[in-house]
Amino acid sequence: MRTLSLAFVAVLTACASSPSVPTDAPLEGTTWEVVEVRGITPPSSAGDDPFILIQSGVGELVGNTGCNSFNGPYRATGNELVMGPFASTRRACPSELGDFETIMLDALTKTRFYVIRLNELFLYDGPEAHMRLRRGGE
Repeated sequence: MRTLSLAFVAVLTACASSPSVPTDAPLEGTTWEVVEVRGITPPSSAGDDPFILIQSGVGELVGNTGCNSFNGPYRATGNELVMGPFASTRRACPSELGDFETIMLDALTKTRFYVIRLNELFLYDGPEAHMRLRRGGE
């Protein structure tokens, strides 16, 4: 019986130290780097990597478009997500960054729901995702 108990403990220890199964990143408190907006990737000339950070428990998000920083309110209920209006800095951007910024902020304000799959966040304003982001540092 003692041998059986030791074997059981060994199995439990092995299971406890095995790698964990990846889980979905949380919406709030995660820095989400922009991968594409309406099929457009961020311009390579971006001074900063475009991102959003939906702050936990305060109803506010902050972000960067690659040229200007912005912040604004959000409301998440289940998978519904409403963001904006936004306040932003007003740095002069090269035209491709300015165009991307306009598209990105418009997509964020038109978002109505989201889906997280592992380390990617998909934002929707209808049946197709219009924005794809990746968990920062991945």
